[in-house]
Amino acid sequence: MENNKQSNEKEKLIAPYNSTITNSDILPVKRNLKRWGALDFGMIWIVMSVGVLTWEYPWFGIFLGLPWGVALLMEFLGNVITLVPMIIQSHAGAKYGLAEPQVTRTRWGIWGAQLPSLVRAVIGTGWWGIQLFIFTEIVAGIYLYLSGNLGRIVMPLIKSGSANSYTISLADPTLFWSVFVGVLVAELAFLYFSPIKKGQDTLRKFSLIVGPLSILSLTAIFLYEGFRDGWNFGSLPPALRPVLSYSRSVVFSR
Repeated sequence: MENNKQSNEKEKLIAPYNSTITNSDILPVKRNLKRWGALDFGMIWIVMSVGVLTWEYPWFGIFLGLPWGVALLMEFLGNVITLVPMIIQSHAGAKYGLAEPQVTRTRWGIWGAQLPSLVRAVIGTGWWGIQLFIFTEIVAGIYLYLSGNLGRIVMPLIKSGSANSYTISLADPTLFWSVFVGVLVAELAFLYFSPIKKGQDTLRKFSLIVGPLSILSLTAIFLYEGFRDGWNFGSLPPALRPVLSYSRSVVFSR
């Protein structure tokens, strides 16, 4: 009798699930797959925050006429404001291995959760498109730099004051859109061959390498640009000039 009961329970566990409300990607993650710790989440946040978009947004604000301090403050507040709900939203997933659609159902119900899930999908698609565009600009820019054509193509737009976040796509649309298609195909292939559960551990390991490199590379770019341009603090608030001037003297004295 006991054996029959255990057999029935086992059949229930392996019975086909209703594919209209679930799939293998959003089932709870097994304990042996939960390898993420504080360092891993920290590195992922660094990869998301310390990158091209971090300096691209303040620069675009300055380009539109905002004071540099206001542009930096808006960038900082944007990261903090989005960090808080992200932590609240992802807590259950990090602690219990639940996907966001499952957590959303506790608040909206099985069918009501379709709406916020669709909203998240649309937002995710939009962000993916933005990052795809920026990544294409980076790849095209590196190609132009290595081929010695960056100054010839970009400098006319810079001198005319019309350079912006879309400079390369405007200056050389053939190159840009060719690279765009190549990057798009590469990212789709990467997503196809990296399903959610299989790709997460690769993402975790990759972030441990990319996180420190992001900090070091952007710090190196900042120092390089500062030394090249003479650390001109003329546009900084008076209260900050002595501090930064002292820092400059310490760096140069060494």
